[in-house]
Amino acid sequence: MFHSLWRGIIAFAAFSGADGLIYLLMKSEDYALLIGSVTAFGALALAMYATRELDWHGGRDKA
Repeated sequence: MFHSLWRGIIAFAAFSGADGLIYLLMKSEDYALLIGSVTAFGALALAMYATRELDWHGGRDKA
């Protein structure tokens, strides 16, 4: 399915992390908002860092 063992391991780690986060959010109802907010901030920061070199304008020259 993932065409390599390495991609399967990465997917397993990602799904396990997501499952662990959901379990943590369900277990700790007092801190669920804080944990969710910190996680959302971290995910947004990671996405911004990962796409910082992407050319979003498709190679158009700045005029």
